[in-house]
Amino acid sequence: MKVSFGALLLFSLVFVFAASAADAPMSMPDHVVFTLDTVQWQPSEFPGLPMAVLQGDPSKAGEPFTILLNAPAGFKFAPHWHPTDENVFVLKGKMGLGMGDKFDDSGAEVGVGSYARISKEAHHFAWSKEGAILSVHAIGPFVINFVDPKDDPRPAKK
Repeated sequence: MKVSFGALLLFSLVFVFAASAADAPMSMPDHVVFTLDTVQWQPSEFPGLPMAVLQGDPSKAGEPFTILLNAPAGFKFAPHWHPTDENVFVLKGKMGLGMGDKFDDSGAEVGVGSYARISKEAHHFAWSKEGAILSVHAIGPFVINFVDPKDDPRPAKK
C-alpha cells in the first residue's frame, strides 16, 4: 500500500493534537510528547530568553537536538551565524527573520506553522514584536557566533 506524504502528515498532526489534550507530558518507550502548557522552561545563556531542551544535547557534536525558545514581546536577536544548519518552526506568536550583517526589523513577521531553514554560516537575525515560541532543530554543537562580538548579550564567562 502506498501512503502519500499528505496522509502521513495528516496522521502525524492528528496524533500530536490528540496527545496534546493530556494534562501532562506523555512518555512511552522511545516516544515522548510535550504540550506547550507542560514544557518546563529553564533560563538560557541569553538573559530573558527561556528555553527547553526536548531532545538530544545541543552542546554535543554530531548529535541531533530539538529545543524550544520562548521569545518575549520585543525580542531582538542581533546578526549571528551557526556552524551548522538550523531549522526553525513558529509554534506560537509571530517572528521575523532577516538575512545579513545589519539588524533591520522592518520586514514581515510570520506566524504559527511557518518554517525557516538557515544554512550553516549564513548571517541572520531575528525579532518578535508580540512574542513567539520557536522550535529549533539542528545537529550539535549549537554554537551562536555574533557578527559583531559587541552584540553578544551573554554574560562574560569567568
